[in-house]
Amino acid sequence: MPYPLIIANNGESIARVNSDHTWSVRWDRVTDIAYEAPQLRRLALRGYATLLLAAKDNFFLTPWALSQQAADEWTHYEAVIDATEADPPPGSLLSSVSVNSEVVARVNYDGSWSVRWDQVIDVARWANKTHHATALIGICRIFRAAQDRFYTMPWEVSVEED
Repeated sequence: MPYPLIIANNGESIARVNSDHTWSVRWDRVTDIAYEAPQLRRLALRGYATLLLAAKDNFFLTPWALSQQAADEWTHYEAVIDATEADPPPGSLLSSVSVNSEVVARVNYDGSWSVRWDQVIDVARWANKTHHATALIGICRIFRAAQDRFYTMPWEVSVEED
């Protein structure tokens, strides 16, 4: 069942962008991940769960069951964010969101987020007329919905890019 973007916990979908650009979220599972004891290999997943919780009640949702019924509508790529099976190398980025190969948001090694807000907000405003940017626009719209409720580290202070 493809979707433009899936956030998963050990293979189980906990949140996703639907083909109509809305989100479907299993809030109980997202909350569990956001508040679990920190484990290095799960910090990126925990970062996305924290982002979704910060945006909660500030964006439109499609009920999970309704989203499930429309699963066959998406026939393009599928991006999946899930926990890794091994700890990442020291100092590495745990996850990133890129626009035209430029990183605009990232989960730092300590699990914090750094966001280039001007670029993320610009993407969140894009009209999605084709399937090419559905996942990117979806995640940037969540950043926008969470912006006033979400603590981030300054870009200069966090992990350096190679």
